[in-house]
Amino acid sequence: MVNVAKDVEFSEFTKENFKTTLGQSVKLTKVTKSYDGIKALDEVDIEIEPGSFTVLLGPSGSGKTTLLKSIAGIIKPDSGSVMIGQNTVFDHQTWVPPEKRELSMVFQDFALWPHMTAVNNVAFALKRRKLPRESVKNLSRNMMEKVGLLDHVNNYPDQLSGGEQQRVALARALVAQVGVVLFDEPMSNLDTDRREILRFEISTLIHEYNATAIYITHDQSEAFSLADKIAVLDKGKIQQYDTPENIYKGPASAMVARFTGISGELPVKYAIGDDCTDVAKVIVDDELNCKPISLVATNDLANGKLKLFIRPTALKIVQPTPLSTLTGIIVDVSYCGKGYEHVIKLPDKSLLTKVFSENRFNRDELVGIMVDPSGCLLLKDD
Repeated sequence: MVNVAKDVEFSEFTKENFKTTLGQSVKLTKVTKSYDGIKALDEVDIEIEPGSFTVLLGPSGSGKTTLLKSIAGIIKPDSGSVMIGQNTVFDHQTWVPPEKRELSMVFQDFALWPHMTAVNNVAFALKRRKLPRESVKNLSRNMMEKVGLLDHVNNYPDQLSGGEQQRVALARALVAQVGVVLFDEPMSNLDTDRREILRFEISTLIHEYNATAIYITHDQSEAFSLADKIAVLDKGKIQQYDTPENIYKGPASAMVARFTGISGELPVKYAIGDDCTDVAKVIVDDELNCKPISLVATNDLANGKLKLFIRPTALKIVQPTPLSTLTGIIVDVSYCGKGYEHVIKLPDKSLLTKVFSENRFNRDELVGIMVDPSGCLLLKDD
């Protein structure tokens, strides 16, 4: 619990009542933004629940940053509307500047004041609250303790590591007790070990304080580990907005499947649907010498060119036998701690990547591949 001086209009809180005073909803309706005639956002609709953690996932140029900055008020959209809680902060007749939107932002480059100590950087977020000095001091130090930096309160940013600077930025974002916290790829400048630790700290603190978090990344593993919901963007449009589980198991398009991690994709000659059971028998191109694969069909098989997308977890390397679904040649192998990841060239020269095995298979070795239908996706090709 944060200790707040009794003589302040800044109410004391516990975890219980904090959950009723923070987390604001965020709603965008038909938000459009163009640059030089090219749409960075194309009539985007999304409604984010209060207290939830939403990750915006997509390739460079997909519109993630423009969407985040439109919520923050850093960018003014061309049309549409943006609501935070019950307040409209942008529409055709309304424009609320960033400093009045009751939100905080954690930037990729930390954006700390170099001439201020760590604790003063955190305290700066409370400046507009016009609190007594002692209250600001207590709140700032308590938040520094929350992020594990109480021993570094008097250090300047250049005396802190990258991970420590980002934790100061996180403390500054949370101490102001705003309803929405925006993250602009906050871990892209950190090494792998620090990313893992900070990912846990961000998730823990955001959920503890029940703030609404909107977080940009192009790293699908980061997105899946943090998000309550993921919005996959491409070409200024939200391709799918759903839970990580639903996006992984049921991607809405080939683009979503590719961006959320596949080992490979096989060209489909035809797929025979069973009207009674929703099972499709998939026959891939003859050149691959692939046995038929039966899987649950969740898409219309009648229209459009189909491909079979295979998740890494669906593949198992075995010795080649007549029972193998596929055969191929190992062209690369790398040790990844728990075992080995292999790249396999198929008869049509296409590749399967990230094929895991606890055992090492050598380059140029002929192997069999067993395919688990539960890790396969039958989708129309983009």
